[in-house]
Amino acid sequence: MSYSWLSGIKRQLGQSKPIQVLLVLAMVRGILYAFLSPPWLAPDEPTHYHYMAALAVDPQFFPESIPVLPEVYASVWDNASKYRIWDYNDWPIRGYFQEVEPNGRLLTRAGGLYYRYLFPVYGLTRSWPLEAQAFALRVWSSALMVVTVAAVYGIARTILNTDLQRDRALAWSAAALVALHPMAMFISASLNDDNLVTPLATLTLLGVLRALHNDYQSTSATTRWWWLLASVCAIGSVLSKRTGYAAVGFVVIGMFFQGMRWATEGRSWRRWIGWSLVLIVLGVIVGAGLLIGFHPVLPPALTWRVQLPADFLITLSNALSDVFNQPWQNWYSRLMFFTLSFWGWFGWMRAPLGLTAISLLRWYSLLVALGMVVQAVIWVRQWRDRETQRRLILSLVLMASMAFTFSLLLAQHLVMPEFYILTGRYFFPALGAWGALSVIGWSTLWPRRWIAFGLQALVGLAVVLDVYAWLFVMIPFFYA
Repeated sequence: MSYSWLSGIKRQLGQSKPIQVLLVLAMVRGILYAFLSPPWLAPDEPTHYHYMAALAVDPQFFPESIPVLPEVYASVWDNASKYRIWDYNDWPIRGYFQEVEPNGRLLTRAGGLYYRYLFPVYGLTRSWPLEAQAFALRVWSSALMVVTVAAVYGIARTILNTDLQRDRALAWSAAALVALHPMAMFISASLNDDNLVTPLATLTLLGVLRALHNDYQSTSATTRWWWLLASVCAIGSVLSKRTGYAAVGFVVIGMFFQGMRWATEGRSWRRWIGWSLVLIVLGVIVGAGLLIGFHPVLPPALTWRVQLPADFLITLSNALSDVFNQPWQNWYSRLMFFTLSFWGWFGWMRAPLGLTAISLLRWYSLLVALGMVVQAVIWVRQWRDRETQRRLILSLVLMASMAFTFSLLLAQHLVMPEFYILTGRYFFPALGAWGALSVIGWSTLWPRRWIAFGLQALVGLAVVLDVYAWLFVMIPFFYA
């Protein structure tokens, strides 16, 4: 074998100077975002700091709960007041922290893998002033965004895999959309366990797509390594946050498409394995439906690690029955909030993108979706071509992954609609799928001779949003 699956990634990144520049840009922007955003302003940042600090007291790998550290809350309270985050957010000061019992315990967040990633930096900076330590932790957290951008480029190049300038430009544009996404960069440059879920889930998608791609190319020698990468990253994603369960769905979706391919095109034992995979996936879906339909009460011992109440399935079942009884205006307002928080709700700062910009972005999303449908129809009409089949199947995997991620958010929202869990940053596990499909759908709407201009316009839109974030959100709040 001339190169391994790992050297293949290095070769692709090494041959593309623009993507190297993009990775450096993502790191530099992460550092600047970490500096410009006042400490403790990002979503739940004090709580994330507390979970990490608790590791020094209770270093168990999978603790059921962690000790409350009142001195940590007190120090963060004083530091946050120093940076006037109350003025920025118009909060009642006493509503920011809940009163904690000195001898109490807090339920852990999944496996806490994100805090273990940060812990070496935390240990090295424990003697630093609190705001300096927070900045160092933010910078180390923002480095994960570089992994996400590189993985998005790999996803797009897996689908658009020719050496033509058009395919390389499309893949770079997909990575640029993610690298220049204001909300994704703001979250990545803060203390938030979303930051580890996003790269791990994106790597999961990359592993699934590369495994399916290699199967089409009959390079089975490296296929198992890509499946291994996808599985390990999916497990890591689950151990980081509940939204990481989307990565498990990505692997299951990939197994379904792999099974369908082997069942229809395989020979002898591969056909049997293919049908087995398909039946296993369908069995999981039917089992989930039966759980929701009969809504048994699961014991807390099975649910504490994902922070689900014992009657979660009963509540979800009742919520599903009430879906069609709600007026459409309620759902429209929730989708408005989802779009708003995905594009420009910077933490808790009440300075989102304007409604006009949000409306334009919504129309852009509809155009991209229309373009993706048109592209899928074109690929279906050219089904006899093996390369066309490959691109269509891989794109369907991405679309199914986006739908699965959104369905998880919707399920949580149905159970607890008062908390607006339909939040844009919880969609970040599917950020890689979103970036690749956005570029494919957008490029379909442009004649071939104008594709270069269309991609420049798309990246230009991302730059405009980024400039808006700097000039009208981040800097004014910092210097207020």
